[in-house]
Amino acid sequence: PSATVDVNKVKKVINDVLVSHYADLTSLPMEAVPDLANKLFALRLVNNAVRGNPSIDKCIDEFKA
Repeated sequence: PSATVDVNKVKKVINDVLVSHYADLTSLPMEAVPDLANKLFALRLVNNAVRGNPSIDKCIDEFKA
């Protein structure tokens, strides 16, 4: 039997995590952001535009898209 995934529920969980950890994410040192963006890009969680000019807010916006 194949499992079904409710995309809206998954998006809500991701959004809730982002909101609850926003302060932690935005307090990352600026030099850590490109490495984070590269890792998220490798996992196909952000697009190449975010990877090329990364910021925490852009990463979060990409998750919400």
